[in-house]
Amino acid sequence: MSLSKIQDFMKNTKGNLIRHFDSIINSCRPRSRIRRLHSTSSNGSSGSTDMESYPVLPGQRGFLIIINNTNNRKGSEKDYDNVHSFFKGTLNYKEKYINNPTLKILKNFLEKITAHLESNANNYFGIFVFIMGHGDKDDQIKIQGGVIPVDDIISYFTNDRLRKFAGKPKSFFIQACRGSTIQDGVETDAINSAVPIDADIFKFYATTPGYTSHRVMTEGSWFIIDLIKVFKKRYRYKPLQIMCTEVNHVVAKRSASVNDKKQMPIIVSTLCKSLYLIYQGK
Repeated sequence: MSLSKIQDFMKNTKGNLIRHFDSIINSCRPRSRIRRLHSTSSNGSSGSTDMESYPVLPGQRGFLIIINNTNNRKGSEKDYDNVHSFFKGTLNYKEKYINNPTLKILKNFLEKITAHLESNANNYFGIFVFIMGHGDKDDQIKIQGGVIPVDDIISYFTNDRLRKFAGKPKSFFIQACRGSTIQDGVETDAINSAVPIDADIFKFYATTPGYTSHRVMTEGSWFIIDLIKVFKKRYRYKPLQIMCTEVNHVVAKRSASVNDKKQMPIIVSTLCKSLYLIYQGK
């Protein structure tokens, strides 16, 4: 082989090696950690947008409210234990609990809480309310001596009532029947602009309208059991909306031992951002 051919061979080999190592270095460079949601525009073209999250500042906690009716609801104490253990024990949320209240006592309880929240808004990034009791087709919860509509409870926390929480998330988890039909299975911080009164509300019902919800006397209700299990597994890195969709999936797979009866939770939401249960360190 002539000297010129040897020189050409060495030059080509060197170039190939340089390109090879460049590709290795590029593959090792860190990629952006910005999470994007892919979307499709009205003309069908695909794109991506950043999904903003509700702010959770260092030192801020969630505020947990549990309204429970244990009368003739064997196993409901297990639901309280599950909710309390996770939100208070694991997440260290501030907790207020009331059991078997009359309408007057419940209203007084809610008024005191909302007054506290308005006076201490900087301490909390969001509000989480569990409403557990017997329910009916009109979305009313039975309490001592009467009933109260779920929306009457929620009305204490809307942006016109809690102005210092405007723009902050308020989440409601309703463990109650919404009718008497048993469902069958089938095969297969500061806001600089006005916000709607009912914005930033998240409602998660144990079942769809018209149907019963299932409760096991020795364990608690399907909805609360599966909700807490999913939250414990995912809360560090998944937003509430994604976790609750997984709860839908898990509960929907359950079947009652009698006649293969089912249950389907439902989400009703006016949240405008992703909601994480803890500070994300961003």
